[in-house]
Amino acid sequence: MADENAEFLSFISMLIATNDGFTGLDTVALPEEVGQSYSYYAASYDAGTEENTEDFADIVPPAQKLIGVSSDDMGAGTSDDDLAEDGVITPHPGIAGDDDLDPEVYGWDDPAALVHVERLD
Repeated sequence: MADENAEFLSFISMLIATNDGFTGLDTVALPEEVGQSYSYYAASYDAGTEENTEDFADIVPPAQKLIGVSSDDMGAGTSDDDLAEDGVITPHPGIAGDDDLDPEVYGWDDPAALVHVERLD
């Protein structure tokens, strides 16, 4: 929902089976006429805060439950200083299958999201 005078949409969303992956849109136009709709594709990005280990233990605990991976590893719930990166945002490399995450189940190709907006009144 948006105020009737809203002109733009921005959003950001974490990519659940990652430790610092996200997708989003910045200042895209909202439909002006009732019944008009737009669709936008959103690419995936890596926040550059932590290495992409694909280890179940490095995915925040609430996300562990959402993705259904079974492991004896416990998530820390916080960033692991040993995995720190330079903080530069780059395109996300995706899920490569290097540890607990199977790319056939948890992988994606860009775009990572399709956002559909429609003006209802």
